Amino acid sequence: NQVVNATVTSTLGLSQPTFGDLNRVIASHLCAAVLPATPLGGGAHRCQLGQVVGQLCAHPSYKFFTGRQLPVVSDRARAFTTDNWKGLLKRLVQMQVSDSVLESDIDWAVASDRSSKPPNKAVANILTLHGDGAGEASEMPEASRLADADLCVPWSDPLLIRTRNQRFSANEKSATLLSNSQSMLRPVERLVSRGQDMFASRAYVHQYLKHGLDEDQFSSSFTRLEQSIFDYRAL
Repeated sequence: NQVVNATVTSTLGLSQPTFGDLNRVIASHLCAAVLPATPLGGGAHRCQLGQVVGQLCAHPSYKFFTGRQLPVVSDRARAFTTDNWKGLLKRLVQMQVSDSVLESDIDWAVASDRSSKPPNKAVANILTLHGDGAGEASEMPEASRLADADLCVPWSDPLLIRTRNQRFSANEKSATLLSNSQSMLRPVERLVSRGQDMFASRAYVHQYLKHGLDEDQFSSSFTRLEQSIFDYRAL
């Protein structure tokens, strides 16, 4: 929610966003990734939820994914926004590499000789391109960079690229990336830490117990999340 709120306030210029504004940003990322599109290399012009889940979460220990999309602009700014595929893909890939969800937070030093910070590593990615020339853009080296060995684990199918010539959300060109990667670490670690603090202070616990949960279920849930954190850190 913090990331979505930051997207709405800093990128779309809404100082007091509503839940509807937040939900529109979330829906935009998901819709762009699951609308029917043509896979690179051929295949059916469709998208089934099973295809998305099978690509991103092929291993049972890795079940979290993050969405990134460019451009994200307000309706007023869209008419003055011009993108080419090379620049769009270069920025989106670097958002993934540097683990930034906002374009303004891109760290261009990550994965270069100037940085000691390791790149964000992924289990799998789905890149969906919408707009004029999407098919040609899918074969650019900027897109295939997402499958490079330094950014992905060696034991999975790292990248599915899908294209659709129709525009999405009135943008001439747009790129959406769903990635099962180490991006989950910071929000999930924060979630677990806050949850454990609340559980230790007995905050709201009595209400859950009243409706049938027991304390062992809390402990089991924390353990499973801590195991997920360990697994993602080990990528």
